[in-house]
Amino acid sequence: MTDKLTDPGSAGRTPSSGKTYAPAAPFLPPFISHREIPPEALFPPAALLLINKIARTALPLLVIGEQGLGQGYLSSLLHTTGFTKGEPFLELHLAPDKSENAVEALSHLLQTVHSGNPFKGTLHIHGLDNASYLLQTWLVSMLEHETVRFPDGRQVRFEGRIAASVFQPLEQVLDQSCMVPALMYKVAIAPVLLKPLRERSNNIPHLADIFIRAYEKRLLINTRKLTPKAIQCLQDYPWPGNVSELASVVYRSLLFSSSSSLGAEDIIFELEPQRTVPADDAATLLPQHDPLPELQVTAGSSLELSIAHLVAELSHEIKNPLVAIKTFIQLLPGHINDPEFLSDFFGVAATSIDRIDYLTERMLEFAKLSQPRAMSIQLAAVLQEVMKKIGSLTPPLQINWNHDAFEHIPSLDADQEQVCYALENILFHIAHSAPVGQIVEFRVDEAPAAIALSMSYAGEKQAQGLAFSSSQGDMISDLNGLDLFLAHQVLQKNAIRCTKDTAHNKTIITIQFPRAMKIAEGNRLR
Repeated sequence: MTDKLTDPGSAGRTPSSGKTYAPAAPFLPPFISHREIPPEALFPPAALLLINKIARTALPLLVIGEQGLGQGYLSSLLHTTGFTKGEPFLELHLAPDKSENAVEALSHLLQTVHSGNPFKGTLHIHGLDNASYLLQTWLVSMLEHETVRFPDGRQVRFEGRIAASVFQPLEQVLDQSCMVPALMYKVAIAPVLLKPLRERSNNIPHLADIFIRAYEKRLLINTRKLTPKAIQCLQDYPWPGNVSELASVVYRSLLFSSSSSLGAEDIIFELEPQRTVPADDAATLLPQHDPLPELQVTAGSSLELSIAHLVAELSHEIKNPLVAIKTFIQLLPGHINDPEFLSDFFGVAATSIDRIDYLTERMLEFAKLSQPRAMSIQLAAVLQEVMKKIGSLTPPLQINWNHDAFEHIPSLDADQEQVCYALENILFHIAHSAPVGQIVEFRVDEAPAAIALSMSYAGEKQAQGLAFSSSQGDMISDLNGLDLFLAHQVLQKNAIRCTKDTAHNKTIITIQFPRAMKIAEGNRLR
């Protein structure tokens, strides 16, 4: 009997379910290769020009740039263009642990291809800055003596090319003294710098279109296009994973979208259990008695995005006071005898240094916070503790609250240390963003499922910072966003919701504490 799954005449038949299945499409690898991307769409003209310039020589290639920019692809272009064409192309990936196992891995790679003959191909080393001292000395020997001596005593002639990538700026690699100078000076004869995707956002629409065309064939879907808002959404994202992440995001967005065009709401930065696959799609994929599991998707809510925002905001806030100090220093020679200028300079310098010191302290405290431990806490006592810590603020923060009203609030289940940290950050945030002299009104409201603490004040200084979701789902940009961002992250870990809204010329920050669960004392998390 012929197996129905392999019967070539079965394509297009109608099985008992009554559905007609299309013939299988020609096989395509599930993921797009860098080699399906035109080099000029991925690399700057200067990089391609240098590749052509050194192709006929045996010079090493050093590619500098973050991961996910196609370093291996660039090396393979050089490999197929130059004297190594037709010879083996080997890749060695090094982890940050500087393991000596990399030497064994390299030995194995070379021994599997040389068969007693000289190696004339290309060896690309990903993460050369992660190479151990032993491996680096090996590479120096390969470059200087064209010989590799294996641990068992055998040798192989190396007549090929070394290509390598480092994922940090060259100055940083040298400053950290993680590279043997003899090796660095040799491989950095003709370095290539690849800028991160976030610094060349004009390339994103073209690259995204390339990925869409490639993945339409793999997903067997009709032609899709990006709306202007979707393009803007992609260009606003920081892309910590660069081109590799862009390809993945486009693939995922196509997979879960059923519209003829991709809007900003269809861009899915990470798959999470929130958006349900449409019922119609589930019915066509699985029998009725075997429903498709629910999947949810949130745009731009990944851990990578949070970290990228954190780094970007911290860098932004530290850069501002440094720029202020630098500007005054540049003007100093012409005003060295100007008392008023010197007074302003010392004032700005002191304020800027204090701000950097504060940011560093808050980040260090944030890093020390561990997994939350639920305990019974009193909101009034927590607020009193927090207000003592912020009493030294200049100018002082004026807070109006009814202590008696807070005393009657039932106890809450949360990590007291982490709630105090979050509240401190929120009050620091208000002190920096509210107009001087404004009074902050504290209010507490009880609901069946939660207790809401709201802090409101009139006005808001206008400046661009990190974006946060309001209770209506709108994105709000606020000043000195690092304070509020850290508070938001800590409260989220404690299953506590924090929102920021504007209404009737007032800014309102609300924290919603879940009511304490009725559990036995011995069963509380410790």
